[in-house]
Amino acid sequence: MASLYIKRGTRAQLNAAAAAAQLRQGEPYLITDEGRLAIGLTSSTYQAYATQSEASAAPALTHLQASLGANVQMPTSSVWVNGPSLLLEAGTWLVNGHAQFVRNSTGATQWSARFAAGVVSLSSGQHFSPSLSGVTARISLSALVTLLAPTTIQLQGMCNPGATTCLMSASTVLGSSGNATKISALRIA
Repeated sequence: MASLYIKRGTRAQLNAAAAAAQLRQGEPYLITDEGRLAIGLTSSTYQAYATQSEASAAPALTHLQASLGANVQMPTSSVWVNGPSLLLEAGTWLVNGHAQFVRNSTGATQWSARFAAGVVSLSSGQHFSPSLSGVTARISLSALVTLLAPTTIQLQGMCNPGATTCLMSASTVLGSSGNATKISALRIA
């Protein structure tokens, strides 16, 4: 097998060679005090590369989720009703979720859903249903949020006109219990 010779030296020696414009474009160098490779880009610059342990070190991801435990009536028009919520620590989070609604009486209905942090809306959506009994609606939401302090993110729903037969639903008509209205968050930074 043929041998490949790579110039070797400490980071300080490589920096000194770069300052003296003694590097060669495309030539590999071994930085001996760090155990990493570098490639000459020009006579005075180089790119050092991560070691295998640095490259494979993935950040720890945090995932949280909450579902609506029971149906919630929405009797009053234009009033946000609380669904499931999550307390998120400071950081950057990808928040996803969906709200399932049902109306068990006739009447055209405007459904709304949002993620809220207090009174601040982070993401929102709407759906209009015609005047039919047993109408369901599903609104999906997504938001990328950066929080500076622990914050509660709430999935909320609203219907117009309000009625005791308007529900934010914990399960679908087909009976999939406990996951019809849900919020989920993945910490990404």
